[in-house]
Amino acid sequence: MTSIDVVVSSPESVEIDWSALVERVGGSPFLDPGWILAWHRAFGHGRLVVVGVRRAGRLVAVLPVVARAGALRSPTNWHTPEYGIAAEDDAAAMLSLRAVLPKARRSVTLRFVDHRTAAAVRATAEPLGFQVHSRVLERSPYVPISASFEDYEHGMSSKVRSDLARRRRRLNDKGPVRLDVVTDATAEALEEFIRLEGSGWKSGNAIEHDVRARGFYAEVARWAAGLGLLRIAFLRVGDRAVAADFSIETDRRHYLLKTGYDPDYRRFGPGKLLRHAMLQRAFAANLESYEFLGTDDPWKLEWTDHARDRLAVQAFAPTLPGRLERAAYARGRPLAKAIVSRGHALLPGR
Repeated sequence: MTSIDVVVSSPESVEIDWSALVERVGGSPFLDPGWILAWHRAFGHGRLVVVGVRRAGRLVAVLPVVARAGALRSPTNWHTPEYGIAAEDDAAAMLSLRAVLPKARRSVTLRFVDHRTAAAVRATAEPLGFQVHSRVLERSPYVPISASFEDYEHGMSSKVRSDLARRRRRLNDKGPVRLDVVTDATAEALEEFIRLEGSGWKSGNAIEHDVRARGFYAEVARWAAGLGLLRIAFLRVGDRAVAADFSIETDRRHYLLKTGYDPDYRRFGPGKLLRHAMLQRAFAANLESYEFLGTDDPWKLEWTDHARDRLAVQAFAPTLPGRLERAAYARGRPLAKAIVSRGHALLPGR
């Protein structure tokens, strides 16, 4: 009989095996320790631990969670495109959930998961007495790539096509327009992108105004570049960048993480022209999909009517703190600090 071990580890102790597992199963780059560790260093509160499942010594499932004050939560926030369990098969994924749930004295909350992961949490938690709630956090648009770019363009509205042609002609009058895609995490490329991402319409929410976000994306850029995944794209008029994207590209999927443009060129629609150029590039590279990520903003829906649901699933423990937190959740307000007991055991070294 094959031996099965479920262990709770520090992320650093399993980082190599963890990364190899994500690559082996074709997992999302956002499940890789490079992304998770960068996120936790920038935004994490609490102890990041990894629940791993091994068969005959081989790591077959990984579920990273943050342990804090009797609760377990996914290492996620609004900078996170998606989250889930890296696993070789459903049985290994379920084992990781069965190991996690009893260790929560209050609740387990996983955010930005897909419907399959949410269903697995429910199927695992409810037999243990947990009360489970789930809701859609956002719908993330994407373009499936199966035909030619010409066929894709023909499917766009005539209004969008004519607007693109008009704006392209007007921008060409300002100078030679070109697409520049950078794959190295150079300081110059990062600073040029951050300046554009923070200009004009974003201002207060921009990376350049948030020291944690700035550090996070700089670390992500270095990690992604080291694996050949980084794509920082610039639409240039002459040598001047008028729009820019920060993306990851792997396993035939292009993930758009951040974008911005120069407000001085707003009338030319540089963001729209960059999107058209990057989609054309994705089709030419025979990718599988172009992932807009984030919410289904109107500007994204000009390009597609496909979207992926990202959910939050919460499992409230069959304990007094768990019932109190569920009651607070049902009333639509956070759990009062007074009922959070620091005496409840969670994980070693919580």
